[in-house]
Amino acid sequence: ALFDLFDYLQRHHGDPVVQRMLSALTLHVVPMLNPDRAVGYQRRNAQHIDVNRDALSQQTPEGRLLKTLRDRLEPRLGFNLHNQSWNTTVGDPPKPASISLLAVAYDKARSENAGRKLTKKVCAVIRDALEPFASGQIGRYDDEFEVRAFGDNLTKWGTPVLLIETGAWPEPNPDPPLVRAPDSTVPWKYGRSDVPGGAGA
Repeated sequence: ALFDLFDYLQRHHGDPVVQRMLSALTLHVVPMLNPDRAVGYQRRNAQHIDVNRDALSQQTPEGRLLKTLRDRLEPRLGFNLHNQSWNTTVGDPPKPASISLLAVAYDKARSENAGRKLTKKVCAVIRDALEPFASGQIGRYDDEFEVRAFGDNLTKWGTPVLLIETGAWPEPNPDPPLVRAPDSTVPWKYGRSDVPGGAGA
C-alpha cells in the first residue's frame, strides 16, 4: 500500500490536491520495521521478542530504532500499519473486517488530549473515504491501553498514533478496488481543510 501511495504521488505530482498536501506535509516512512516477522509471518523477530511490545524495554534493535526516529523527528502524527487475522469479523451478521481503525490510547483512562482528538478525527475521515469501497467491512479496534505497546507509548511520548489493520477482502480479485480507493479518496481527503493543520506536518 505504501508503494502504491508513492507511485500515485509520482504520477500525479502536478495535481493541485497533491501539491497542496505535499506543501503542507513532510512524510517520513519506515516501509518495514520487522523484516524477520515478514519472512516468518509471525510477531516475533529473530531474537524471539515481540517488537510491538518492546517499547519500554527496548531490547530489540528495531525497537531502539523506532524510538530514536520518534525522538529525532518528533512527528505530529504517526500511522501504525499492520495486517490482521483474516478471521477477524465486524457487524451482525459478521462480515470480514477488511480494515480496522484505532485512535490509540496513551493511558488506562483512555484520556483525550489534542493529539488523540486529531487521530479520532482522521479515523473518521478515513472511514468516510473507505465506506463506498468497503461498506460493512470497517472495524474499530478496542482502545484498551497496553503499557508495553509501541503505539500506546508513541502516543504517550507525544506522537499520536492511528492504527490501521488490513484483513480479508472477500473478492476473487481484490486488487482493483483496493488500488482505486487510495487513488480516488483516501490520502487526499486527509489533506482536507476540516482536518486541523492538513495532514499534520
